[in-house]
Amino acid sequence: MTGEQHQRAKRAFLELLSLPEGDRPKRLEELCGDDPQLMEEVQGLLEHHVDTVEDVRDPLDDPRLVGRKEPPMGLATGTVVADRYRVVERLGRGGMGEVYRAEDLVVGEQVALKFLRADLPVSKDQVLREVRLARQVTHPNVCRVFDLGESDGQLFLTMEYIDGEDLATLLNRIGRLPKDRTLFLARQLFAGLAAAHARGVLHLDLKPANVMIDGRGQAKLTDFGISALEGEAAEGMAAAGTPAYMAPEQLKDGTTSVRSDLYSLGIVIYELCTGQYPYSGTSFQELAEAHREQVPPPPSGLVDDLEPLLERVILKCLEKRPEDRPDSALAVAAALPGVDPLHLALEVGETPSPDMVAKAGGGGAMEPRGAGLFAGLLGALLLLLMLTAEPARRLQGAGLVHSPQVLAEKAREHLRAFGWTEPAADTAYGFLENPAALTQSPRDGTPKDTSAPGASPVLFWYRQSPYPMMPTGIENLVYYGASIEAYDPPLTEASMALVMLHPSGTLDHLEVYPDLAEDDPGESPRATDFSAVLRAAGLDAETLSDEPAVFAPSFFADSRAAYSGASGARPDLPLAIEIAGYRGRVVHYRMSPEASEEESEGSAGLLDRFLGPLIEEWYDWYDLLSILAVASALPLARRNLRRGRGDLRGASRLAALILGVQAVVWVIGGPHVADLSSEWALALGQVGQSLLEAGLLWVFYLALEPYVRRIWPHTLIAWTRALAGRYRDPLVAKSLFVGTVFGAFWAFVEHLDKILPAWLGLPHPPLAIEALPLNYALDAGRSLASALALIHTSLYDAVFSLLVLMLLRMLLRRPLPAALAYVTIFTVLYSGTGTHPHLSLLTVGLAVAATEAWLLVRFGLLTFAGAVFSFSLLRYFPLSLDASAWYAGSGYFALVVLAAIALYSGSIATRTMASHRRSPASETFLT
Repeated sequence: MTGEQHQRAKRAFLELLSLPEGDRPKRLEELCGDDPQLMEEVQGLLEHHVDTVEDVRDPLDDPRLVGRKEPPMGLATGTVVADRYRVVERLGRGGMGEVYRAEDLVVGEQVALKFLRADLPVSKDQVLREVRLARQVTHPNVCRVFDLGESDGQLFLTMEYIDGEDLATLLNRIGRLPKDRTLFLARQLFAGLAAAHARGVLHLDLKPANVMIDGRGQAKLTDFGISALEGEAAEGMAAAGTPAYMAPEQLKDGTTSVRSDLYSLGIVIYELCTGQYPYSGTSFQELAEAHREQVPPPPSGLVDDLEPLLERVILKCLEKRPEDRPDSALAVAAALPGVDPLHLALEVGETPSPDMVAKAGGGGAMEPRGAGLFAGLLGALLLLLMLTAEPARRLQGAGLVHSPQVLAEKAREHLRAFGWTEPAADTAYGFLENPAALTQSPRDGTPKDTSAPGASPVLFWYRQSPYPMMPTGIENLVYYGASIEAYDPPLTEASMALVMLHPSGTLDHLEVYPDLAEDDPGESPRATDFSAVLRAAGLDAETLSDEPAVFAPSFFADSRAAYSGASGARPDLPLAIEIAGYRGRVVHYRMSPEASEEESEGSAGLLDRFLGPLIEEWYDWYDLLSILAVASALPLARRNLRRGRGDLRGASRLAALILGVQAVVWVIGGPHVADLSSEWALALGQVGQSLLEAGLLWVFYLALEPYVRRIWPHTLIAWTRALAGRYRDPLVAKSLFVGTVFGAFWAFVEHLDKILPAWLGLPHPPLAIEALPLNYALDAGRSLASALALIHTSLYDAVFSLLVLMLLRMLLRRPLPAALAYVTIFTVLYSGTGTHPHLSLLTVGLAVAATEAWLLVRFGLLTFAGAVFSFSLLRYFPLSLDASAWYAGSGYFALVVLAAIALYSGSIATRTMASHRRSPASETFLT
C-alpha cells in the first residue's frame, strides 16, 4: 500500500467506528469500493476492534478488546537476532507486538527490540517512515529509536532500553502519585512532548501505557509508531490511536494537531493527579460523546494536595475546542512551577517567542546587600573619575578662561576691527582640536606652555553669514545631526566669515569671503593694515622676519604678506604666518606652528611595527567592520522576515524610539534659522537622517534577534521587557543599575590609560585635549540635547556589538571561540584610541573588550546599552573639580543624570513586588 492508501484506511476506519454496526457495510462500500486493497485493509482493522469498552485506561492493549492475538514469539534467552543482538529477556507484549531486552554485541550496550506483529496491516516503507519521524526527536524525556531491522521475515525496531515500568502499570499498582512526584513527571512529559513538536512530530497516541518510568524515576515518552508530521496533520490526516485518549476533534473527523496531543497528555496528567479517568462511557459512541460534552470533575475536588497551577494546566489542556487550549507544549511546560522556560526551550530545540522571553527570568529584584555593594562601587568609581579628570583630560591646562559666549563676542570684535561690519543673519560657534599644537614632550612628558600663540591644544571657531547657513557635507548630514561646523557650509557667499581663536581670545585663523560684486576696476587697490592682525594674534611685528609671500590665500586678494618667527612665550615653537587683504580689509590669516624633528619622533616598539598601521587607522577598520556587519545583516533580516521569525513589534518600537529621540534632540539642540524655507530644508534633512539611522537599527535587530533568542535568550529578557514599556520592572531596573557601574568602570579605565604612561615613565605621544566635551558644554540646550543623543548612540552600539558577537557565533559555531574572537577584534580596535601602544592593549583594549563580551552574555543587551550610555556621559561631558570653570556645570549635569538613573533603578530593583513573583508570572504562559 502507498502512504496515501494508508492514510485513507485510517480515516475510513475511524469514520466507520462512529457508525452503528449495521450501517458500516454500505458506508465501507462508498469509501473503498474503487480500491479492493484499501477495502481489505479497513476490514482487517475492523476485525481487530471490539466496540465494548470496559477498561478505558488502556483499551488498545487490553486483551478483552483484541479480537485475535498471535501466539508469543518465544525468543529464548541467548538467541542472537540479525547477527548482532543477543536476547536477554522478554519485557512484555502489546497490541503492536513483543518487546525484548537485548545486548548490542557491536557497541556493548543494552537495547530494546520491539518485534512487530506479522499480521499488522503495515508495510516496511510505512514502518521506515515512522522510524525516521521518531529519530528526529532527541530529548532526555523521549525514548530514542535507533533503527529498523528484519529477522526471519519479521520487522523489529531497536530502541533505547529503559529499566523501569510503564505508567499504566504503575497507576494500576499504586492508584495515584504524590503531589510533588506528579508535578515532577508533568514537567518532564510536557518537555518531552515539546521536543517532539519542535521537530514537527505529533505523537498521536499519548496514554499511560506509552510513558515509561525508568529506574531513576525519570519519565520518557515511548511508541511513536503512529506519529505523523504536523504538516500532514494540518491537511486533515487522521491517526489511529487509543479512543479513550483522543481529543474531541480527533474522534469526530480525525483532525490532529499540537493541541490534540496536549489534550491526550492532559488526560494522562489528570490520572497521575487523581488516579481516576476523567470521563465515563461503555462504548465508543458514549466515549466520544463524553469527550465532546462532559466536563471533567476538577482534580482539586478529588484530591486535597493538588498544586493549583497544575490543575489550571490540566483543565486548559482538556478544553473542548482546540483554540481554547494552550498554543504549545513548550508554553505548558514553561507555565509549571520550578521550570526555567528559556532553558527548557533551548533543551527541546525550540526558539522561544518574544513574549516568552519577556515573561521569563522572574521578577529580577536585587537583594539590598547586593544593591548596596554596587552603589558603593559606583560611588568609588565616580570619586576616582573626578580625582583623575584633570591629569587625564588636561582641561585646566588648556587656558579655557573665557566662556563660549565671551569668545564669540571677541570674534565679532576682531571682525569689526578688520573692517567687516556687515550685520550677520546667522551665527554658529564651537571648539575643535588643534593638531598642530604641541602640549607636552613625547619623551619625558614635561608640560609645555599652552597660552602662547600657536600652542593652544583646542581652538574656538566662530561662523557668521549674511544669509542662513545650511550644512552641505554628506558626513555632517549623516553622522553629526546636520549641525553647522567650522568648514561646513563652505564660505561661498560675500561677507561669510570664519574666525578661530585661542581660548585666551587671541586670533589663530581668519577667512572672510570678499564682496567681489562691488569691485570697481578703475579704483586703485587700498593697502591693508596687517599690524592690526598681528596684534590680534598676540604677536610682535618687530620680532618677526619678512618672508616671500608665495602662498595662495583662500580667496582673491590684492595684498599679501608672510612672516616667520617664534612666540615670545615659546621660543622653541617656530611659527609661519600668512596674511592677505582685499581693498583694505583682511580676508585671510593663518598661523602654523612647526614642530621640531626631535619632538615629533615617536617611540616605536615591536608591537608598533606589526600593528602600527592598524592602530593608527583604527577608524577605517571600524568602518570596515560596520560595512561587513551591514552586508551580513541585510540578507539575515530578509530571511527572518520571509520566514516570519523576526520580532517585528520589538524592531518597530526600537526604530520608533530612535525617531522620537532624534526629533527631540533636533528641536532642542539642532541648527535653526529664521528663514522658513531654510528651516524646512533642515527639518527634512534631519528626518532623512533619523529614518536612515532608525532603519539601519531596525535591520540589525531583525537580523540578530531571532538567532539570539534561540541561542542566548537570557540576553534579551530585560531588553524585551523594556521595549514593551515595562520601565518599572525590577529586572529592567536591575539591568540599568548594573550598567551604570560598568559604564563608570570603562570611563575610569580610559582615565588610567591616559595617566599611567606618565606615572610609569613610559614614552608616549602628546596627550591631546578633546574638543567634543567642550562642545557638549556650550549651553544648557546643547548639554541636554547631547545627553539625549547618547541614548541613540548607546542603543546602536549595543545592538551592533551583539550583532558582531552573534555573527561570530554563527561562523565559529561555538560560544567560547566566538567570545574570544570578539574580544580579540575589539581589543585591537579599541587599543587604537589609547595613549601607549603596549599598555593600551591591556587597558582600553582587553579590559574593555572582555567586559563587553561578558556583559552581553551574562547580564544581557539592556545592561550593555546602559553601560554604554553611562560611559558616554562620563566620557563626553567635561568632568572637573574646579567649580569656577565655565564648563564645570555640564560635567556636574552628567553626574547628576547618572546618579539619578542609578538611584531610581536601584530603588526599583530592590523592591519586593508580588506582581513579579515567579508563580503568578508563569500563569501568563497559558493565556
